[in-house]
Amino acid sequence: MIQKLHQNGLCNSDGFPNGITQFIPLPPEKIVKYGNQVLRGLVNQAVGCINFHECARIQYIVQFSIAKTLARKYDTSLKKVFTKFGPSIKVDYLNEKNKKRSTQLALYPNFKRRRKYLYNLLTASKAPYTPIYNPFNPTKQPCTLCKSITDNIRMFHRKPINLISRPNTQIIEYMIRINRRQIPICKMCCKSI
Repeated sequence: MIQKLHQNGLCNSDGFPNGITQFIPLPPEKIVKYGNQVLRGLVNQAVGCINFHECARIQYIVQFSIAKTLARKYDTSLKKVFTKFGPSIKVDYLNEKNKKRSTQLALYPNFKRRRKYLYNLLTASKAPYTPIYNPFNPTKQPCTLCKSITDNIRMFHRKPINLISRPNTQIIEYMIRINRRQIPICKMCCKSI
């Protein structure tokens, strides 16, 4: 993980945090959001592992790298950055609609291994998945042409209008008129079409 951080410029090869030079012109909220992206990406994958406690070093590197970047941006010291933004580096800003927003580093309070984390994921993946369907099922509607209600309803599809050559069949003209790409029809109407 330290090698990944070194490749992204957050630390040197020994794991000592560096300021990210390419992010100095960016606004502070984007710098903090990048730190969250890196922190969550690397630490979340190791939550249930035996060596999860070693992720404290990863968090330290990301936290001080973001702090050093902000220190270089504002030309101040690390101490002043932590007194201004706090240990979790909370940044207040205005969004595009001029509403107050704030973002901060998503620091983990402790790095105690969650023993049942991987077990819960495994049991959740083995549980049968039943997709939630919309109660408005088009195949439960009556046939658009003959208005009969049967179990053999199918969906009749048409091509996009720019791919249809003229003249069209009546059913295609009807679908264009009602502005639909597909309609429910029964098996008998499908054979007649």
